[in-house]
Amino acid sequence: MRDFERDEAGPGESPMGALPWVLLGLGLLLAAGVVLVRSWPSKVPVRVVPPEQTESLVAGWEVEWTAAAGEDEVNAVVRLEPLHPGPERQAFDGAALSLILKREGEPWLLTLPPELSSAACQVQLGAGGVLDIVPPGTHPVQRVLHATSQGNRRVLFGPAPTAPILVLDGVLHPMQFRERPTPAMDQPLLEVQ
Repeated sequence: MRDFERDEAGPGESPMGALPWVLLGLGLLLAAGVVLVRSWPSKVPVRVVPPEQTESLVAGWEVEWTAAAGEDEVNAVVRLEPLHPGPERQAFDGAALSLILKREGEPWLLTLPPELSSAACQVQLGAGGVLDIVPPGTHPVQRVLHATSQGNRRVLFGPAPTAPILVLDGVLHPMQFRERPTPAMDQPLLEVQ
């Protein structure tokens, strides 16, 4: 048997010297191919289309309210409706608040006219209970909904009302069931300053 011997090659005739250059060339060729393929535009352009706005109705209750403003009478509407028009988000907030407050219910939005923003009001339920303002707390959902109850918009929590009665400064005002188109989100729930 013959031992492997190192071939003695003359100047410029090294057989092992060409292999690294060939591998480097193949690697550069492969990298250039990858860059070229990734730079090609996709055959099917991706287009994001916003969902179509469908006309939906929000079920709620309202009561017309008339007040004297100097010599004139002002007609306004007090409205009670689910906090969210979408049933999925309404159910999520209802489940979260039910766990936090340890009682069943869902969030409701009571919208008062500006003339009544400081009035003492309460919503009584037909079954004898009341819708309570979401209390302050440490849970993020609870904090956001409590902070939302500012001015003429109040977030209440409780079971779905069947025949709610607005109690405004001690006077009872039965609310009527009404459906209206879903409002565009022109007013944010919470303004951060």
